[in-house]
Amino acid sequence: FASEYRAGMTAILRATKGGRGHTFAVKFALAVILALGLGITFAAIDYNAVIPLYRFPASNAPAASLILFGGVRGSLTIEQLFWVYETLRTLGFVLLAVATVSLSVLFEKTVSCMSTVAAVTLIPYAITAFGLDAAKYADYTALLSGHEYITLLTASPLYGILCTVTVLTLTVGLFALCHRKWVRSTS
Repeated sequence: FASEYRAGMTAILRATKGGRGHTFAVKFALAVILALGLGITFAAIDYNAVIPLYRFPASNAPAASLILFGGVRGSLTIEQLFWVYETLRTLGFVLLAVATVSLSVLFEKTVSCMSTVAAVTLIPYAITAFGLDAAKYADYTALLSGHEYITLLTASPLYGILCTVTVLTLTVGLFALCHRKWVRSTS
């Protein structure tokens, strides 16, 4: 969207039949499909690289039996944990893609959009560096980061769900704002 603003194409696109609703839907669908494809590709690569290391009966062993996942509570097996991780990571890709596309509509400039995306993904790490662990999981990269997030979800489900809902709410809010701007704008 940002490149269309820069080139002055937004007025032309919005004036065409389907230029508002259809164009908007197709662009977001493409972003979601690409993010899903990325997540599925990484999951396939990981599956072919990781799962052979933990073949039966080890893949049915409790996830907590691995040192890395010692904090995981519950009866998740190594293979189940793998699929939870891949699902969360793919969700992270999709949410970050939707947020990025939404910000490109809202800011209308590529540099402003990318700077904001970088800030949104780095600020929680900066806050955590100053000792406030509360921000550690309330960002998009937490979904992409792996074992710490899964440990959080199993050790403290309420807090994990709260962090996930925060990211989802932020993404839905950005999407709603950009939809309103793209579909209702007269410029």
